[in-house]
Amino acid sequence: MPDAYLICTHLIAIVLKLTSCSRRKLTQNFVIIPGVNFINEIIEKDPNASVYVHCKAGRTRSATLVGCYLMNRNLISPEEAVELMKQKRPHILLHKAQWAALRAFHATR
Repeated sequence: MPDAYLICTHLIAIVLKLTSCSRRKLTQNFVIIPGVNFINEIIEKDPNASVYVHCKAGRTRSATLVGCYLMNRNLISPEEAVELMKQKRPHILLHKAQWAALRAFHATR
């Protein structure tokens, strides 16, 4: 078998409908908390697990969720979480709603 093939022994997924969320719902963490909890559950079960978070372009919605996870895990600020993400994925793009969501999530932790 060529090295290019990836064999996945198991796949666990959660679908979060961020496209239909209002700014109010996003900033009140109605969608973010289940996503962060999902990532935490996977990592708790297997600390070596990889978690793939994506949205259409991988720049805004997925970055918001990953930023919240990083803040929760590392006890860091929204600015520190975004800086950490930009080191790995420089083209993330957060708008006012995403920054508001990061700050609202941070305020609850």
